[in-house]
Amino acid sequence: MMIMKEQATVVHWHNGRTILQYNLNFSCRCCVSHLRCGSYFFNKIGSNLKSQLELEVKEPLVAGQKVEIGIKTGSLLCSAILVYFSPLLGLFVAYILMNFFFLNQLIIFLSTVFGASVGFFLAKKLYNFLLKNPSYYPTIFLN
Repeated sequence: MMIMKEQATVVHWHNGRTILQYNLNFSCRCCVSHLRCGSYFFNKIGSNLKSQLELEVKEPLVAGQKVEIGIKTGSLLCSAILVYFSPLLGLFVAYILMNFFFLNQLIIFLSTVFGASVGFFLAKKLYNFLLKNPSYYPTIFLN
């Protein structure tokens, strides 16, 4: 099983919990086609974009220590499908049903917005269910 990894720096560790900081654009610097990519350009403009993540870690870590955080690609793909597909599915189902029953475009539009909102709501509920599975949590690899 493949694991996507990202470099991170330990900000703080206390009682088995750590706060990690990582650059949001690290992968753009390693990509072969970064010179032709719009994402690379926008990441270069905002190159100081950093994000923090809090994780449970048993091994004691020192502030400033470099580590790698990783997540299984299957878990990442499932999460992406959940986030993007469920609102779209709600939107399209609402559009098809309302287009069949109503001719008023305003009703159809409002129904599709409602359908997308239901899709977001279901995605959040499914996400909370998936959080019970440990494979959806990032893991730390010490350098």
